[in-house]
Amino acid sequence: MKKLKTLLVGLVIASNVYALDCNKAAGEIYDLIQAGKYKEIKEKRLDGNFAWSCSDDYDTMILIGNMYFHKLKNYVAAGSYFEKAMNKHPELSLAYLDLAAVKIKFEEYDEAVELCETVLAKKLDDEQTYLFNAQAGMALFKKGAQIDDDIKERDQVLRKSEVYLKKAIAIKPNYPTGNYYLGSIYQFVDKDMTKAKKHYTIACDNGMQAACKVK
Repeated sequence: MKKLKTLLVGLVIASNVYALDCNKAAGEIYDLIQAGKYKEIKEKRLDGNFAWSCSDDYDTMILIGNMYFHKLKNYVAAGSYFEKAMNKHPELSLAYLDLAAVKIKFEEYDEAVELCETVLAKKLDDEQTYLFNAQAGMALFKKGAQIDDDIKERDQVLRKSEVYLKKAIAIKPNYPTGNYYLGSIYQFVDKDMTKAKKHYTIACDNGMQAACKVK
């Protein structure tokens, strides 16, 4: 019994040390990312060591994934971190959104939409509803824009994109990318420039330069 008690105490101590080490690693990585010292993270192998031993720290996994995605443009590595975070905590939504962005980069549009739908099936606040509808709409718009040998199929995909984009814009009417995409759908699918220009104008007024060039 005494040996068992000693063993349990040892496990508790080891667990606490493990947690402290992970917190320290997470803090160091966070500080370096905030300072823009991405090379130092790689040289010290902080990200690799963290992924191996501290995969429970959801926020830092997301942070490292975003470092790879936005700063280093390494979408494979980014996707790996987002997927680990998502699998570890499937009840949290952010990793789904970030992984969907990776899928879009690799033109895996249906998988991106599926990730968004997984979260949209839950009860969400307005911000999350906006973000996931916007992401799904973007994925389908990009998919449709690549179809040039079957106009009927293209239009069907863009119509699906329209549904998501309109839901996003219902929450944030000035969403520039969504308005630009809707303008494009109304211009090229509906052949309705009056309707299209309404959305192009909103997109242009909110910083979407491409929309300002549409005549």
